[in-house]
Amino acid sequence: MDMEEAMDNVSEQFSQTDFVKLGEKNIIIEVSNLHSKKRDQLAKAIETQLYQALGKHFSEFKLLFLEDSLAGISLTKSIFIKGQYELEDEQVVANFKALIGMNGEAVAQAKVSFDKKKIVDDALVAVLDIEAGDLNGQQKKAFSDLFRSKLAQSGTMNLASSADVSKMNPEAIQKSYGCTRDECATLIAEQLGVDRVVSVSVFKMSETKMMLSAKMMDVKNGSILASETVEHTGGIDTLGKGLHTLAEKMTGGSIKAETTKALLSNVAKHLGIGVAAVVSLSQSDTSAKKYNKLAKENAALSQEYAYANTQAELEKIKAQYSGNQKKMTQLKQQVLLFNSLSLACIGWEAYLYFMSAPAAAPAVALDKQLNKPQWALYPPRYSGETARMNVEFRW
Repeated sequence: MDMEEAMDNVSEQFSQTDFVKLGEKNIIIEVSNLHSKKRDQLAKAIETQLYQALGKHFSEFKLLFLEDSLAGISLTKSIFIKGQYELEDEQVVANFKALIGMNGEAVAQAKVSFDKKKIVDDALVAVLDIEAGDLNGQQKKAFSDLFRSKLAQSGTMNLASSADVSKMNPEAIQKSYGCTRDECATLIAEQLGVDRVVSVSVFKMSETKMMLSAKMMDVKNGSILASETVEHTGGIDTLGKGLHTLAEKMTGGSIKAETTKALLSNVAKHLGIGVAAVVSLSQSDTSAKKYNKLAKENAALSQEYAYANTQAELEKIKAQYSGNQKKMTQLKQQVLLFNSLSLACIGWEAYLYFMSAPAAAPAVALDKQLNKPQWALYPPRYSGETARMNVEFRW
């Protein structure tokens, strides 16, 4: 069981009790290390995962972390879910209690364990949606998801769920709190329970030139851990390439290696399917030739049988004919089997090439696909220009 499954289990256990009727519709979450009593990195990761799981079963409740602003909330009537974890060999064992009030009596309990090997040790990073005055909401979302996928490909960052990040509205928060973009970024990150936050800005310098910048900030002290800027030449329809370059710089150029690895994996997969199809067709052809040879032999035996003069000759021809018939039956089954395998390989290869390709996807989605036919509208539908269909094959 991994952490996500374990927290879903905890939420399920709590949802089966009626303790929620005893307090106000506020659930405050706090997890700590059993031995150090601190909210370390793993404790925060558990809190974040539990927050997501509880949201599925207690959608009518307001979910908060202990460090959130509790103004206007009764601490004596709110429901506190407190958890402690400890490491046992290759497992993480976590105990949770539901209390009415911060130090009230426990009204429900849950205990789970999950695999320590599946925990990523890197700091949890939230990548906010792109800030760009020249992009509409749909474009921002598409390019933000693309940038996150490029960072994820590097394997160097432990990214927070895109769904959770999407719940936050940086622009609305910025207006509400009167904070700068960087200040709001760290504020959102604290609410998400992550350690670091990445904010990306796109500035249009001219019709054919854009400036892309990204910052990674430490949530605890607001310091900038990494900052990169890329000058992109091209319009919105090629912005994905600029974001790819920016992501490479933010991850130390490790994306290219991962992309190459993925490409080699695809080549090996297609090569394996091709070899299997060729071998199957070759075996089918060999069996068919043997079948045809025996069929000719039996045709000759039929003529010999008609002119045989002795009973011994008749029995010998009959036995040989019967033996050939049995072999022909086996060979026919082999031909059918190898032909079926060949068709299965060809069908699977066709599926990989065509059926799994995105139909009419935005141009930015092309960068997510490798080694298969692609089609998209150029320029994108939202550009306001006359669109044309473009089909290409990327290798």
